[in-house]
Amino acid sequence: MDKKFVIKKTVVIEKSIKTEELVSHNEYLAFKIKELRKAKKISQEKFAEKLGLSRTSVTNIETGRQAVTMNKLFKICETLGVESKELLPF
Repeated sequence: MDKKFVIKKTVVIEKSIKTEELVSHNEYLAFKIKELRKAKKISQEKFAEKLGLSRTSVTNIETGRQAVTMNKLFKICETLGVESKELLPF
């Protein structure tokens, strides 16, 4: 059975409400990559260029539709200037 992790998100329903959602490893990684990329104000196009990928591939990674290999993970960490433990849920 795939272990699930919690991501806290803000959902706007009249007021901001904090919600928790159980997600898979892949969804958690996708969320963290997108969150860090946006926090560093790097566009998907620039990010894709630095990774040697297409923008579509970055979109697929950030939505969890494309798995991230270890090589890609290390390149993503290098590009974002973070350690892998900042992206992984364990």
